Parts: sequence; structure tokens; C-alpha cells
Amino acid sequence: MLASASADGTAIIWQVSSGEPLHVLTGHSGGAVWSVDFSPDGTLLATIGDDGTTQIWRASDGVRLRTLPSGPGYFVRFSANAQWLYTMIGGDIKFWRVSDGALLNTFTGLGASSLAVAANGKYFAYGTVGGVLVLAYTTVVITSITHQRFHATLQWEGGSGRYQVQRRRRGSDGHWHRVGRPTTATAACVSGRTNHFNFRVISLTPK
Repeated sequence: MLASASADGTAIIWQVSSGEPLHVLTGHSGGAVWSVDFSPDGTLLATIGDDGTTQIWRASDGVRLRTLPSGPGYFVRFSANAQWLYTMIGGDIKFWRVSDGALLNTFTGLGASSLAVAANGKYFAYGTVGGVLVLAYTTVVITSITHQRFHATLQWEGGSGRYQVQRRRRGSDGHWHRVGRPTTATAACVSGRTNHFNFRVISLTPK
């Protein structure tokens, strides 16, 4: 299959062998569709355009599965495992969870003008309007937190392979405090009344 984006607000999934259109995707409400990307396994297609949304479609029949309020953008890319999605809007890059459309992270002030994701799942890259090419580790994502009475177990993926767990009191303000020492593991057990804290895992530069 081949996917194309169009100025008329549609995207088309084509059959390469015959050159015939399989599905015409009309879910964007106005303006151009600028970028399309198949998931690595070929089951999903993502589109982004001028109408301020990113759409996720089932490639086999063209059914729309999810709409993300991404803002008008020019690039959309799946992660290597198809669980996450990167969008580029106004020079910023946003990072989404495909399963429920949750916005997980926003990287602002980048001046990004292009976007690519490595097939090995370790990196993403973007070019800037200033002519700089940036190679970055993929975002660290906490995939599960299991709370028990006096401890919590965190699991995560992505990043550089060297991590630091941090926590702070509930809310959006305050300093993040280190929990334990840097680790190369992708799981950690944290002691204490963990239900009173927010957690994050940051990616450190490998030694």
C-alpha cells in the first residue's frame, strides 16, 4: 500500500500493484492534509493537516479510529512499536499515546521544520529553521505504576538506557527530587507513601 496527502483535505490509500485507490479518507474538516505515516506493521495510518487535528485510521478498510487535537501541523510519525505518535506543529513536537490519544509530552521552542523516527526505536530527529539537525533519544514513557501499601513499582521504556527516577508532591508545582541512584534498569521499586507523589523518569547521558 501507498498513502498520499492532498491539498483538498483528503488522504488516499493506494494499492501499489494496480495503482488503484483503496480508500479515500475524508475525516479532516478543511484545508490541506500535509503528512501521512503508516505504522511499522502497516495496520494503522496517521494523517495531520490544517484543520488542527491528527487522525488515526485503520489501513485495511479506511475506518477512522481516533482524532487527536494536535493543532495544525506538517509532520506526523509513528514510533517503532506503533504505540506512540510524534506530531510537529508550529516548530514544536508533541508526543502522544496511540491507544487512548493522550498527550504525554510537548517539546517547545525547537523551531522544528522536519521530523523523522528511527526504525530501531532508539532515536528521533528533527531539522530546524536555522539549518541545524538534532538527533535525540526517544521519549521515556512510564508504562505502568503499581501502588501497594508502602511502595510502588514503576516500569518504563524508551530513552538513552540510563535513567533517574524522580518524584514530587502532587500538583504541577514544586521541585523534582531524585529517588535512588541512576540506573540502567527499566523498572524500580520506590518505598514510602507513594500515593502522595507524582513520578517521572528522566533519560541521562550514557557514560
